[in-house]
Amino acid sequence: MKKILIDIYHNKEVRIIWIKNNIINNLKINKLNQNHRKYNIYKGTVDNINFGLEVIFVNYSFKKCGILPFSKIFNKNIINKNNKKYFYVNKKILKKNSVIIVQIIREEHLNKKAILTNIITLSGNYLILLINSKNLTTTIKFSKKINFKNIFFLKKIIKKLNIPKKMSLIVRFSSINRSFKELKNDFLNLLKKKKKIKNLTKNNIMLNTCKKNIFKECLQYCLKNNFKKIVINYKELYIFLHKKLLFLKRLDILEKIKIFNNTINLLKFYDLNTEFKSIFTKKVILPSGGNIFFDITEAIIVIDVNSSKCISKKNFESTALYTNLEAAYKISQQIKLRNLGGIIIIDFINMKYLISKKFLEISIKKFFKNDYSRIKLGKISKFGLFEFSRQKF
Repeated sequence: MKKILIDIYHNKEVRIIWIKNNIINNLKINKLNQNHRKYNIYKGTVDNINFGLEVIFVNYSFKKCGILPFSKIFNKNIINKNNKKYFYVNKKILKKNSVIIVQIIREEHLNKKAILTNIITLSGNYLILLINSKNLTTTIKFSKKINFKNIFFLKKIIKKLNIPKKMSLIVRFSSINRSFKELKNDFLNLLKKKKKIKNLTKNNIMLNTCKKNIFKECLQYCLKNNFKKIVINYKELYIFLHKKLLFLKRLDILEKIKIFNNTINLLKFYDLNTEFKSIFTKKVILPSGGNIFFDITEAIIVIDVNSSKCISKKNFESTALYTNLEAAYKISQQIKLRNLGGIIIIDFINMKYLISKKFLEISIKKFFKNDYSRIKLGKISKFGLFEFSRQKF
């Protein structure tokens, strides 16, 4: 049974936990009063253009500087004149102190600057509107979760919306079984947001998106509608969702939401405390007796696999393969729950035979199949190292 638990911890932290067959399948943790800047839209100014790194440094808010990669810029052109490069965006020259509208796609973290784009994305309850899309004509895309039958019916409805040129529309999974009126209202709200962007006149004026508010973010998870039950231990959030779902006429979801009034901790009630705590430990013990160690640095993440007490198999090769397979499955879960990103290296127990390594590689691909993040998998080296990259979800 699929469930979502929304646990407000000590009125400071929001934990959104997906459960499938009484196992934590996904997890997101946010501060209750934290101001998230991801997906916020700013009218910033160009601080510097670096052709060597192919990035533009933009002052976007409160004297903060973000990175705008050339690859994230719409309608760009670079021209050489008199042995000097000039950068054009929308046929206008871009130089120091030029004004440009940007959106944050990755917040600043530690010493890393925020990553920006000028391909603006506006999220609604059922639709996502892309302004300054790379496509010159109007394009419509559908969520990968939507099957062919629903796409056929949704296409007929979306065509009636009259989407402006140079815009793209992504149809979310939550749009299934929604009426034309509901989708149209959602689309009109997105167009209103678009007009607000045009009205930004002064530097550093910000347009918040719906994803900044953790309550609205919880609403988006509810609208995915891929669960049987949602349990909340925070009355204020329960009332908010109740009102919003009534307004959206989503009674099918409303009846699945339950308030948790028990004095026992929500995670303890569902017997998830031990599994939840393992997400924050350096060492994770495997069922067979083996273990894995997480060593997280700013540049790279290294995961070490040890057989430890796992000696139940016939020989070293079978013990190594069994432990590696068990570790690979657990690592795929832990990486998703911890939301680790960047370059990740797994130091598996070295195996002698090529067939064992190939079987492990195939299994790793299978284990990571359900991860929604972008993952590029490598191959096991002769030293037993497996290297891959993952983008934070």
